[in-house]
Amino acid sequence: MTIADYFLFAFPGIFVILNPLGAAATFLSLTEGRSADQQRLIAKRACITSFFILLVFMLLGHLIFALFNITIGAFRIAGGLLLYTVGWQMLQAYPIRLKSTKAEMAEGMQKEDIAILPLAMPLLAGPGAITTVLVLTSEAKHFWQVLILIGCVAVALVATYFILVHSTKLLDFLKVTGTRIMNRLLGLILVVVAVQFIINGVKDILPEIVRLLK
Repeated sequence: MTIADYFLFAFPGIFVILNPLGAAATFLSLTEGRSADQQRLIAKRACITSFFILLVFMLLGHLIFALFNITIGAFRIAGGLLLYTVGWQMLQAYPIRLKSTKAEMAEGMQKEDIAILPLAMPLLAGPGAITTVLVLTSEAKHFWQVLILIGCVAVALVATYFILVHSTKLLDFLKVTGTRIMNRLLGLILVVVAVQFIINGVKDILPEIVRLLK
């Protein structure tokens, strides 16, 4: 697999699970009444914070597996099921329940610094995004693939930043119908990525199941 192939394999899942289109409406609600410069600063801090949160889990993921005695195959299947749930919710235009709750949103509205909570976490670097980078890192067989994953996260968050700072124009252009169509397309991509995670996980644990059945 070439660098370009691996990037095209990893980037869609990371970008879709960040769901910048879905985050745009929440971002506008949380930053209502703030100047354009303040909105840009908040978006920048949220994306940078999200990057370091995901980077920590990418670099320390193997310790999590060792600490809880989790096999990579089991985590791939569990992660795939989690991402499938998110993708299915996006396909059905349901609110994604793995993001921020109403209570967290209400608390965030009352805070001066909303870049970290709830924007960076859990809106962007939430359970779904953390699971995605953990699964992708577990599938990386070479060090250069880990570097590509880090690059994928960085590029996805840069794109998210530009979507957030232009969220007013973007949502006005797409309208409600266009936003739902885009979310459904992204949801379909996420479902496909999730199924591939599950297939890879089943391949990992199949030899162990066969051994136990003998």
